Amino acid sequence: MNNNLYYTKNPNKYIININGAKKNVSEVKSSYGWERNGAYGDPMFKEIAYGMSSKSHYNDLRIRDFDSPAIGLGENLYTMFDYDKDNNVRNQKGVWDVGAYTGISNATTDVRSPNNLRILTLHK
Repeated sequence: MNNNLYYTKNPNKYIININGAKKNVSEVKSSYGWERNGAYGDPMFKEIAYGMSSKSHYNDLRIRDFDSPAIGLGENLYTMFDYDKDNNVRNQKGVWDVGAYTGISNATTDVRSPNNLRILTLHK
């Protein structure tokens, strides 16, 4: 296990169960050597007001680009996935954001030269 982001509203709650032993992220790092790059923190999703209700499909599980601890925490899996859930191109090199969506700051922009570009000069 590595490059995961863990969160619960109760920071003292153990969130990983290993053979019946309940551990928090720090204990897993020190006891097992797992989650070297793992972290604990609120992922700061854009919209989770519907929680786990029957309307949970209205939640927006994209991360907020400016304050999410999920930014840059993910593992680069470009050899298996080159696009995110919104069809944004994933970076070929470097770290990814945790989750199915690429934060805008971590997306690769495909910039093409414009066609039929004309420059106009206005004269007074």
